[in-house]
Amino acid sequence: MSSSEISRRDFLKVTGASVGALGLAGLVGCIAKDQTVYLEEGVLPDAWKKAVCRYCGTGCGMELGVKDGKVVAIRGWRDYPVNKGVLCLKGLSLMYVVHSKQRAGDPLIRNGDRFAKVSWNKALDRVAEKLKETITKHGPQSVAMYLGAQLFTEEFYVANKLFKGVLGSNNIESNARLCMASAVTGFMTTFGLDEPPGPMPTSMRPTVFSSSARTWRNNIL
Repeated sequence: MSSSEISRRDFLKVTGASVGALGLAGLVGCIAKDQTVYLEEGVLPDAWKKAVCRYCGTGCGMELGVKDGKVVAIRGWRDYPVNKGVLCLKGLSLMYVVHSKQRAGDPLIRNGDRFAKVSWNKALDRVAEKLKETITKHGPQSVAMYLGAQLFTEEFYVANKLFKGVLGSNNIESNARLCMASAVTGFMTTFGLDEPPGPMPTSMRPTVFSSSARTWRNNIL
């Protein structure tokens, strides 16, 4: 390899550092101030409802501005202990996902080669019916549950008790673990380790993280 060529590993390092620096510059500005995002200009909410962001597993508190039963604004929940009013770009854009036409807003049951909308009660009854039927025919290890990373600890506990304690199946998995597979691949490719390689350099702390230590500890960055 000539001196003018660059390896894939070196390219990823340079690219990652450049993108990270640009993104961090924007994030620091977001962390330093409160921010409210509106769905449409001039449309103000009639009331604010407290909620928890459903994107990653951090569990940031947010306030949803509601008008006529529709989310029209989002801002951070100032008194929430996890994020103290700070939301990342995903959290601030959550209402666009809520109103997306591609979002499945109703339970769907397959009917031949099509899906039919049904009520939540009917959908839950069908799930219970099929679970019972499958376990009766093939045993408890024939069923499994896949959980999202956004569940609260109490919800994880109940789900594990249901499958392991009640149904007798150990086949329970979570996106909280599997979604890190791509991150681990990136860490291994870039750093040769399957996790972030140690603490930030001391020189970075005063300029970036010293005034936002709580934010850093809570994994928002």
